[in-house]
Amino acid sequence: METIRDFKNSLLKRREIEVSLDSVENPGFANSKKMIAEKFKAQDDSIVVRSVKGKFGRHNYHLDVFIYDSAGDKERIERKPKVKKEAKK
Repeated sequence: METIRDFKNSLLKRREIEVSLDSVENPGFANSKKMIAEKFKAQDDSIVVRSVKGKFGRHNYHLDVFIYDSAGDKERIERKPKVKKEAKK
């Protein structure tokens, strides 16, 4: 795992990180989150993996990750999924 860019965004209270990862199979969001937590010594609940990008036939993946200072900062800033309304009977 190689860090391409590490930027501290003090306004949003987070680190914006781009990482290059060599893996035989697609690491996925959950595995990527665990690896980022181990490497950067951060809490799981304060990490957001924005994207996992790879090209066909290559074993190199590009990860865009946000590491917030706290879980509260993450909840305040990140978008929340819309709640679907129940259908009327």
